[in-house]
Amino acid sequence: MEQQKKPVLCLTFDNMGEALNVRRGKASLPDMTAPGITVGFPNLLRLLATYDLRATFFVEGWSALHYGDVLDSISRGGHHIGLHGWIHEEFAELPERPARFRAPGGRIGPYGRQIEAEEGFLL
Repeated sequence: MEQQKKPVLCLTFDNMGEALNVRRGKASLPDMTAPGITVGFPNLLRLLATYDLRATFFVEGWSALHYGDVLDSISRGGHHIGLHGWIHEEFAELPERPARFRAPGGRIGPYGRQIEAEEGFLL
């Protein structure tokens, strides 16, 4: 007897906390009492668990830095976490791509310069 395949539903969520307001200059600190953090995320994670659903949460780096407990609960629920910029930048409005690159820690490995040249970075 052939087993039926479980249907697939792709769910993604983005934005967490005040990252967008930080970019807009309307906030500078995390709000640990914000309803999205204290009510929204716990309810959403419970709902996903009820239906045994997994999702990908795209989170800004600033939010990840300040809401580690929320990220931990997302991860414990079996969900994926993706990067959504640092403070919800408008990537379409960023200036022309950078001409130079510096790797974190300054080390780029044996092929780094070759890759930089191929991608048009100034050496």
